[in-house]
Amino acid sequence: MAKQYVQHISGQGAKWEVVCERSDEWVVWRPGKKDMHYIPVSEYRLCEPPVVWKDVTEECEVNESGWITHHDRLTTQDNGYRRRKVLVRERGGVWAIIIEQKVE
Repeated sequence: MAKQYVQHISGQGAKWEVVCERSDEWVVWRPGKKDMHYIPVSEYRLCEPPVVWKDVTEECEVNESGWITHHDRLTTQDNGYRRRKVLVRERGGVWAIIIEQKVE
């Protein structure tokens, strides 16, 4: 059986992995943790699984044309990659670009 996830009916907040459904509550795993919670079925609905990204910055290179590649693939959004600008040091405003690959 495929994993199922629920999210608050507002569409906001974390997505929880469903362990089982009871008559009036979902039994779920807390995101990133492995402690169980019980949340009301009336306030949560089934949703798409969360999108997971893996940092592949160290594996990337810049090719002769100046494009960023990962194992000879362009790191474009169409290819399942994203770039994030991250503040490394506030003093002096030092920023870095992180390349992440979508985990399927």
